[in-house]
Amino acid sequence: MSRISIGRAWDEAWAFLRAESALLAPVALATTGVALMILLLVMPDPAGDKLPGGPWLFLLFPVYALMLSGVLGISALVLRPGISVREALLLALRRLPQAAAVVVLFMLISLIAGLPSAVVAAVEARAGGNGVVGALVNWIMLALVIWIWVRVLPIWPLVADRTLPPVAALRHSFALTRGHARRLFGLCVLAGIAAGVLGAALLFAGGAVLMVVGRAVSGAALGTLLVSLLLAVLASVGTTIWTVLIACLYRQLAAARSA
Repeated sequence: MSRISIGRAWDEAWAFLRAESALLAPVALATTGVALMILLLVMPDPAGDKLPGGPWLFLLFPVYALMLSGVLGISALVLRPGISVREALLLALRRLPQAAAVVVLFMLISLIAGLPSAVVAAVEARAGGNGVVGALVNWIMLALVIWIWVRVLPIWPLVADRTLPPVAALRHSFALTRGHARRLFGLCVLAGIAAGVLGAALLFAGGAVLMVVGRAVSGAALGTLLVSLLLAVLASVGTTIWTVLIACLYRQLAAARSA
């Protein structure tokens, strides 16, 4: 089994981001950016620790479809040199049903993974237990779900690159990441920490300035709108960087498996 180089993947991703920013920016903003703006504008304020239901929930389907189209389109731009933005988006739309089926399969797997925790919690509650066993099972199931997510990390560039049924796509993703799970998990942890710290800092600093400007110009509503716009832009940038990096890693994983 050939080793993969995350450092080399990052160098390739960064070079691609700098060279093709004129192609990536409109795709990211027109998909992830627009989707998040729609979501932020229609999502009601939480009631306690829960979001209230309502017709706005139906918008989640087109919002997620738009975001997924962006990820597939950006992956296509990375994996198919010379492809145009139009061609990449058309390919993303063609692969969207396949990607949606994969998402449904993910949801079913997550639901199945949650069943043992629910059963153990119910049994323990009837037996008058203190919840220790239920908590342990929860942690085990969480670890299992995280392991699965790491093993399917290259699933979206795989969907953009090849036409496969959902189960076959998952099998191929598991085959690609065999022997690389620990390194990919470390990448996810480091990326999550970096994105959280940097994103929070930019959102805090930029959000404070935009709120002040918005209130000075037209009141709190404009300030909130500007902060939502900033959040959408930051999320688009972060999603683009991550998608390009994973697409570059996918190329290495595919080459390592073929070697």
